[in-house]
Amino acid sequence: MDDRPSISEEGHDPADAAVRLGKLIDQIIKACPDAVLLVAIPISSCDNHKNNLPKYRALIPGVVRKRRQDGKHVITVDFSTFEIEDLRDCVHPTNEGYSIMGDYWYDFLTQVPKGWIKGPVGDDPEREEENEADFLTGYIRLEL
Repeated sequence: MDDRPSISEEGHDPADAAVRLGKLIDQIIKACPDAVLLVAIPISSCDNHKNNLPKYRALIPGVVRKRRQDGKHVITVDFSTFEIEDLRDCVHPTNEGYSIMGDYWYDFLTQVPKGWIKGPVGDDPEREEENEADFLTGYIRLEL
């Protein structure tokens, strides 16, 4: 929701952003119909370039509600009580802020309705012994 075109390349209109969010949620659900999605309302900001953020934040519950009414496993994660004082630069949390944010996520995860989260569907994907991503990340495959 930043008003600088170099940062918000798709614009900073809250309604347009909410439509894009809805399309993203729909794409995820189409790719994985049994997914459980937790859609976070962005934390507040004291950054003067984010004046449209409150309007966008207000639209997110409606975007999620529509999918939930359609029977999708989507929940709004509300960070509205996250304190601006826990931000180090008006955008990013302090170390303590990240700890608080972790507590928020734990709370939201424990509110997912029972029965929504199920075991994986299908076999584990077959992977080559080593691929470029494994090499770049230093991943070591352990055979048990």
